[in-house]
Amino acid sequence: MHKKRPSPSVGLICCLVLLLIAHTASAFHPPEDTAGPLRVWIDGPETVTLPQTPIPMTLWLENTGDEAISGTLRLEGIDDWHMHPSEPLPFSVDAGSTILAPFSATAGAGTFNALYPFHGYAGFEYNGATYKAHPILILRTEFPEDAMPNPEARQEPVFEQPVSPQARITRPGEILEGVVGEGSRAIPFSVAQGERGLVDGTLAFGQGREQFSFTGFEITVLGIDLHDLEGPARLTQVDTQSTPDRVTLRHAYTLGDDTFDVVLTCERTDTALLFHAALENAPEPEPWRVPRLENVSLGPWNKPVFRVYAGHGNVIERPRVFTPGYEGHRLATSYVGADFEGGGSLVYGTLAIPDLLRVRPARYEFTLNVPHDQTLVFIPTHDVWEGVKVWRDLDGRPAAGGVEKLAGRFVFDLWFG
Repeated sequence: MHKKRPSPSVGLICCLVLLLIAHTASAFHPPEDTAGPLRVWIDGPETVTLPQTPIPMTLWLENTGDEAISGTLRLEGIDDWHMHPSEPLPFSVDAGSTILAPFSATAGAGTFNALYPFHGYAGFEYNGATYKAHPILILRTEFPEDAMPNPEARQEPVFEQPVSPQARITRPGEILEGVVGEGSRAIPFSVAQGERGLVDGTLAFGQGREQFSFTGFEITVLGIDLHDLEGPARLTQVDTQSTPDRVTLRHAYTLGDDTFDVVLTCERTDTALLFHAALENAPEPEPWRVPRLENVSLGPWNKPVFRVYAGHGNVIERPRVFTPGYEGHRLATSYVGADFEGGGSLVYGTLAIPDLLRVRPARYEFTLNVPHDQTLVFIPTHDVWEGVKVWRDLDGRPAAGGVEKLAGRFVFDLWFG
């Protein structure tokens, strides 16, 4: 007589399912690969929650050999993912050096909630042999239900929009690099131009997996967002002047019958990276039409902000969407701080007066909106409190007369005392 085999319990089945999920989440190899003396890895998010929004990704290349390496580099997705730039890029990395190449990926309307691979390819020749490094990043999409495609709907052909004349003006690549700080406080940085100078360039701080960076600047002139490829403003030329510690890019634009220059300068000091923005050669002001930099703000970061420091001692962990305006009660300073997920901290401010602070974690946005010609200050640091001390030394604006008398005393007198 055969005994009846007992059925597995519900609890056992649940345990097996949980183990399978845990195994799936941790089974992927790191997004890196080594071919010959070249190590290549992809720095990108683990999860994406917004479709049709550019997601920054960075390919890092480390040359451990004794000779320079040159080749081509590209990043590819599948299904309805759109990569930018979409064409292979040339690269060259000196012996013992590390460089980065900024990319972005945008999930089209036909992208589902799933695990998506992104393939990096770096091909080169070294000592007569051909090599190809092939790192793979696995990314999970968690889109809202109303953003998901309907598989029963009729699928129309997908045509890429033609790239406007302003799309490819400069060749992507590093234009300034160095170290900010000294001793144990030293943090490397790099500035890379995109295909439109610094308007779509990348500023990166730190290195390896603790590196944090943002891509692109949102600049508005005469009500027009210069970052919009399909907008009426056209970038016609980018001129570059550089020294070992300073690089200036003059972006020449046309807007209808008007022309103007947006001049962006990155300057390294011993303790901070300064970013100067100015509007030059603009049309003469007219009633109700005054050309100026109406807004300069940062593009998305490569990772979300875990902790925000802003206002009267506010420290917010895992922030949600908020936009405090600049005034005495909410955003009383022209500088803010942040700790990023996975490591890296920053004190960031302006020597002008900001309009507001904009934080949108799902879009990796953390930026001040600042109008007019200005200087932005980036202080990468291991600890925001140390970074604030650096800001105090850099900010040369004199304090009001009553500050010395009231220093050390603070009264919450918002309304009637």
